[in-house]
Amino acid sequence: MDDIAKILDILASIGTLVGLVFVVLQINSARNEAKDSRNEARDSRHLNIVLNLSESFRWRWESGWKGSLREIEKAHNNDFPKDQEQLINMLNWINSCGRILKQIDRKKGVSLQASAEKLLFETVGPQFHRIIKVSDSRSIMSGAKANEDWDGVCTVREKLGDYDIQ
Repeated sequence: MDDIAKILDILASIGTLVGLVFVVLQINSARNEAKDSRNEARDSRHLNIVLNLSESFRWRWESGWKGSLREIEKAHNNDFPKDQEQLINMLNWINSCGRILKQIDRKKGVSLQASAEKLLFETVGPQFHRIIKVSDSRSIMSGAKANEDWDGVCTVREKLGDYDIQ
């Protein structure tokens, strides 16, 4: 009888160890699922941000910025047409957009989902490029603190280069 009790004790211990291994595997699996869920939620938020930025820009572009930029491009570099203020508004918008993108990149080392960022720059990148090019020709973003004041525009300019948008 003693031998049977020892065997049962050993079997019970083995069963406990197998159960413990199973529990550890389940915890690991649940942790991975939670991490995947967080990543999906983050990617969804990033895509939503990009779509909102793109739509916001498109609305402004179609409701006046396109015409204003055309007028500014026609004017000589030394002329300051009434649409010059619109150019500043466009740059401020791009600056804010760049700061949002930079903030997303900084957050815990997580960058904007590449496909979402690519979507933004494929949809509005050419207009961003035109606006920045015109502002460069007018030296709007010049001065001692230009990189500080226009850091978002600098971020967008770098990203335009990454996507080879001209």
